[in-house]
Amino acid sequence: MAFCNSDLNTHPANLVLPWCQNAMMTRSLENRVFSITVNRVGMETGQGEELEFTGASQILNPNGNCLAMAAERSIQLAILDVDPGTALNKHLNVLNDLFEDRRPLHYKH
Repeated sequence: MAFCNSDLNTHPANLVLPWCQNAMMTRSLENRVFSITVNRVGMETGQGEELEFTGASQILNPNGNCLAMAAERSIQLAILDVDPGTALNKHLNVLNDLFEDRRPLHYKH
């Protein structure tokens, strides 16, 4: 089974604040997608300011659970087998379904 845009969100990141990775847990859960955050590590100086990138790259499932996370300020590789069918299910409960609950008339031009 192949992934499509509604199944997997991958993005490079330049996170310097230690709590930023937690935001992706919410994004994965509210969109019911796998999320892969690839964050930088190391230091960079520019415009008189020194930044330290936090690392802690991560892979999250559609329930917002962390499947793998690199250590802070560490370069690591994680390879996982996942079931893309998990992300195809946008039904959260009897009252909430991400696709069925959309209201296109409210955001069409």
